[in-house]
Amino acid sequence: PDATNEQYESYGYARLSTTSEINHSCTLAALVKALVEDIDQWTHPAEAFDDLTLLAVEVSGQTKEG
Repeated sequence: PDATNEQYESYGYARLSTTSEINHSCTLAALVKALVEDIDQWTHPAEAFDDLTLLAVEVSGQTKEG
């Protein structure tokens, strides 16, 4: 969440969480695409000072309650 816009405001965990919640019913690939697009929109036109790293993990199967 250290991507920043022209005003040096951080993208932040809150924005990451909101974008994830909005796209929660999407496939993992669609969620990643939505996140990258939102980060790009947030930072534009500021130039990136570093790379973009995003780790997405999909967990499937039943959970054991207890």
